[in-house]
Amino acid sequence: MKLVVLMLAAALTYMVGYVAYYGRQTRLTGDALMLAHHRGGTNCAMLIALIVVTAIETLLYQRLAGRSPLLWAHLPLAVTFAGLFLLMRFRFDGLRSKAHRYLAYACLAAYAGALTTGGMLLWRI
Repeated sequence: MKLVVLMLAAALTYMVGYVAYYGRQTRLTGDALMLAHHRGGTNCAMLIALIVVTAIETLLYQRLAGRSPLLWAHLPLAVTFAGLFLLMRFRFDGLRSKAHRYLAYACLAAYAGALTTGGMLLWRI
């Protein structure tokens, strides 16, 4: 199960990078094809994130006897990432809001923190 979670986290990391790359390309070029890639990647990343969360919850339910203090550092970062991602997807998209770019930077920082602490948690399980 750890290998499944690791592979799903790698897929999510790839998709977050894909979304960030095409978001930047859209901002620089204004190309409609880049925007289509960005939007498609966003939808795919949301689906993968849902699958990852389900797999992680299953793993934690099966294996984690006690609550690690690292978990309490990971959870706020993961919730911040998910909240910002959903907020950018459904409310502050790049076409309607100038805040999208800054929210994206905060989202990526929260993801980096969640990925780091989540990796350490996965190693300890």
